[in-house]
Amino acid sequence: MFFIFLLLCAVTGSEYAYAGNVFKSGSTIQSLTVSVLISSSQDGNTCTGSPVTFAATVVNGGTNPSFQWKINGMNAGDNNVAFTTSTLKKGDKISCTVTSNLPLVSNPTANSNVIIASVGSFVIPHITITANPGNSICVNTPVTFTANVVDAAASPFYQWKLNGNYIGTNSDTFTSNSLVDGDVVSCDLTNLSCNMTTLSRSNNMTMTVHEGVMPAISITASDTKVCKGISVSFSAASQYAGDNPSYQWKINGTVAGNNQTYSSANLSDKDVVQCLLLPEQTGCAGTAG
Repeated sequence: MFFIFLLLCAVTGSEYAYAGNVFKSGSTIQSLTVSVLISSSQDGNTCTGSPVTFAATVVNGGTNPSFQWKINGMNAGDNNVAFTTSTLKKGDKISCTVTSNLPLVSNPTANSNVIIASVGSFVIPHITITANPGNSICVNTPVTFTANVVDAAASPFYQWKLNGNYIGTNSDTFTSNSLVDGDVVSCDLTNLSCNMTTLSRSNNMTMTVHEGVMPAISITASDTKVCKGISVSFSAASQYAGDNPSYQWKINGTVAGNNQTYSSANLSDKDVVQCLLLPEQTGCAGTAG
């Protein structure tokens, strides 16, 4: 016992080595603090069933620290600096407890930060297209098609098609004024959902394109040879003017009435009677007279 005491006294007052660190005599030995920070391989959302790796960064862990990974406070994974799992659910809490093997630490065990899992489900978006003013138009009428999408990612890719051939640009709208009768317009949507690429196809919109038809009008009179002061009735018959055309009667160029029929007892010899036809605006016809 006396020999051991002398040896310790000999060590005191000089430099000595302990656990790989050199300390000077006369100094106060400071205890070390253990800490651990974990990070995830997925910065944003991950998908159900996709593997996610968590890694631990340790300070003052020593040469061989031990790791205990946890999900919602329950032990998981192996004694390893990294932990990979593909069974996470939305809201799961991942953490790690590290135990240092350094001898000069105040508390060898440290708990990490907590990462809350954000897990999404794989979704195939739905796309439908509509047309303005519609799919029944007059020739050379500009039509704007709009894609309406549900459950798509932030920046999906649009590919418009005309009769199965690619047309248009990567936009949720497409406009054309050169459609012909029977043309079929559709749109494909390429979307990235949960690290998987999907292709969704819209409905087909078949166009009915009406050729421009010139409206026609003819008028008849109850008599063309009458005595002065005798009433004469005129009637107009029209074609390609729609269901509710308008009429404008004129006597020698002066407007005299606006019904399909017209009567007058004030006509003079050589008076010229005309009728102007104004077709319904919803049709593809022009004006006839």
